Amino acid sequence: FDVGAAEGCYSCSVVEKFAKAKIIAFEPERPRAEIYIENIEQYMTDFNRNPEDIDISLHEVVVSDGVKNIVNMRHYVCPKTGGGAGSSSTIQYDRQNRISLDIPYEAVSLNSYIDQVDEVDIIKIDVDGFDGKILKGSRKILQYYKPFVIFEWHPIMIKKTKNDFHEHFEILTKFGY
Repeated sequence: FDVGAAEGCYSCSVVEKFAKAKIIAFEPERPRAEIYIENIEQYMTDFNRNPEDIDISLHEVVVSDGVKNIVNMRHYVCPKTGGGAGSSSTIQYDRQNRISLDIPYEAVSLNSYIDQVDEVDIIKIDVDGFDGKILKGSRKILQYYKPFVIFEWHPIMIKKTKNDFHEHFEILTKFGY
């Protein structure tokens, strides 16, 4: 799983290093998702990968703990360029020299994808402070598959998002990590 896939940095590394893989990626922002697709296609070509051997699905949803079905994110757009990829946040504040748009996104848990996988080797999470919530919504996967977990523990963003500093570690400890 590649949660917070952005432009595909981690997924592209998998394509580069492995001839066979299944990647389920999540990136709710449409501009970033488009760049993700372009980057994956380029890597598939550059490394001569067969699309039948590299199974990639990109889901334009927010991954969370499974409590809410909809999560609002504020997207910031530069009025001069129209750009704004990578600027969405669940922290809704106004930014100077930016247009703010509140966009509702479907929210899912990783547990809701358990029937789509035979194995889970790695969960990569990069979501600026919400990593604990994603792990909370991944409990079945953590318990059953025991995947490697890579996440960004960002104390400043955890505080800004009003999430629990210890939740990540408590969940992982509970499942023997």
